[in-house]
Amino acid sequence: MLRCAIAMTLTLFVSLTSMWATDYINVQKTSYSKADSWIKIDVEGEIRRIKINSSTIIWDDTGKKVSTANTSSVLNVTKRVTVKTIPDPNNSSMEVATEIWSNPNPNAKPSDASKSSSSTAKKGRAGSPSRNVEKLDLHPDPNYNGKVADVAVPGHLLRWFPTAKVGDFVERSTGPNGWDRYEVVAIEGNAVILSTVVQIETSKTELRVRMKLAADQRSVAGKNAKPPTGKAAGTETITVAGQTLKCVVYKEGKSTTWYSADVPLDNMVKKETVNVHQMLMDFGKGN
Repeated sequence: MLRCAIAMTLTLFVSLTSMWATDYINVQKTSYSKADSWIKIDVEGEIRRIKINSSTIIWDDTGKKVSTANTSSVLNVTKRVTVKTIPDPNNSSMEVATEIWSNPNPNAKPSDASKSSSSTAKKGRAGSPSRNVEKLDLHPDPNYNGKVADVAVPGHLLRWFPTAKVGDFVERSTGPNGWDRYEVVAIEGNAVILSTVVQIETSKTELRVRMKLAADQRSVAGKNAKPPTGKAAGTETITVAGQTLKCVVYKEGKSTTWYSADVPLDNMVKKETVNVHQMLMDFGKGN
C-alpha cells in the first residue's frame, strides 16, 4: 500500500521542503473536502492544502486505523493532526498525504507530537510517530526494474546539474521515523537518472526519474542559482558523517535553513521550522 501511495505521487520537489518528504507535526486542521479529496492545515499561519487519496492511511485518536468508508467522520472534525506527505507529480505546489494521525492531545505543543500519551502507549498505537523505528539500508536497488519518469530539472538543481556524477548522493532524516536518500545512479547523454529511496516507518520504496534540461533552462544551467528564500543570518559549522561543513544560515519567519556548497544536489544541510525537521545524515560526490 505504501509503495502504491508513493508511486501515485512521483515527483521530488515542493516549494516548502525542496525535494524532500515532509512531516507536519501536530498542526491545526482547518477543513476537509471529500468531493475534492483534500484537507487544509495551518502551518505557522499559512494555510496549506494537502491532497488525500485511497492510499492515504488515517488513524483516529485511539490509534485505530480508519477504513476508507469512515474517513469523513474523522477528517470532518476540526482538530490537530500529524501528517506525512510526499510531493504531487501533477502539481508542483501540492503535496499528497501518505498518513494522517489524529493527535490524542489537542493542546499539545508541536514538540509533544512525537510523544505518546499513556493511553496510546499502552495500546501500542500502530503506525504512530511515537514508535522507535530503525533506519533501513537506503541504497538504490541494483536490480531495480520499475518505471523511470521523465522530468525537467527542478530550478534549485540547475547550478549542480551540469556537474552531476554517478554516485552523487544525499541522505537525510525527515522527521519521526522518516528518512530518504537521493542518488545519481546513471547518466545517459544529457540526462541524469536520480534514484529516490524513501522510508516511512518500517516500509521503504524506490522511485527513479530521468532529469533533462528544458529548452528554457539551457542558458542558465551551471550558473549561480537564485538565492534561497529568507535573509542570510551568518555562518555556522555543522559536522555530518565526520566532515565539517561551513554553512550559510538563512532565516525566514520561523524557518531556518543551513546550506553548504560542499553538499551536492541542493546544498541543504538542515532545515528547522515549527513543524518540519530535516537533517543531513550522509552525503558524497561521485567520480
